[in-house]
Amino acid sequence: MPTFPSHWGGISGSIDKGETPIQAVQRELLEETNLPQNSIRVEEPGGLYLDIKSSSSALFGGRTIRVYPFRIHITPEDRAGFELRGNEHDAYKFVSVREFRKEDGFGPTVPGLVDAFHHSTFGKYLDTLPKDVRDWEENRVDGAASLARSAMDLAGRYPEHSQSISMLRPSMVPIVNVLNKFEQGGKRPQDIDRLVDSLREESERCVSMGVDVIRKAKRRDPRRLAIATFSRSSTMRSILSQIQADDESVEVICGRSTPG
Repeated sequence: MPTFPSHWGGISGSIDKGETPIQAVQRELLEETNLPQNSIRVEEPGGLYLDIKSSSSALFGGRTIRVYPFRIHITPEDRAGFELRGNEHDAYKFVSVREFRKEDGFGPTVPGLVDAFHHSTFGKYLDTLPKDVRDWEENRVDGAASLARSAMDLAGRYPEHSQSISMLRPSMVPIVNVLNKFEQGGKRPQDIDRLVDSLREESERCVSMGVDVIRKAKRRDPRRLAIATFSRSSTMRSILSQIQADDESVEVICGRSTPG
């Protein structure tokens, strides 16, 4: 994040060549604070990127800045003895989540700081999302293909929340990347409709391929066939439903999992 004099911001810096985002945040903390290396614990998961744009050509030189927000855990002892290093910061303060969300009492902040906070906490404290977006977040039944289609639909209905939708399920990397592209490129709803149709077609193709593979295996060995899976995905469910409808001798054993 570029320098903004007299603005509150987090510990930040550029990612050096060959570094990962998590390596960069660990290095920056060592450079700009007195936190001992063995006590810096970056909370995982983390590193979901956030693109911060400006409507002013003067801000960022008209660029879009990509930031990777992380949250860290520090002990009460480290907090009590906390100090800044170098000359990049003039002051610091610890504030509660409630104080931070209110954004008053501690002055102006760098662009995107509040959004970065919500990304680093994966929407835990965000109370402005529509109910069906929260329902999508809490869906632990459908798999990635179904969730991807739902995410695209939600992004079309709530374009202003597209980056928020992506941060709610950060482990679903393809969905996160696509949704960020929608936000960055300002895609129209019809573009999302085409993508949803494409995802549906690809899912149906995968179901057909899976059914064909299992049927061929049954023809090679007509004895009882057992299928064990740790996937509770909607694609796998569709495959197995078709197989069981055709042949009751197929036994399905599915382990418990948490998609996303």
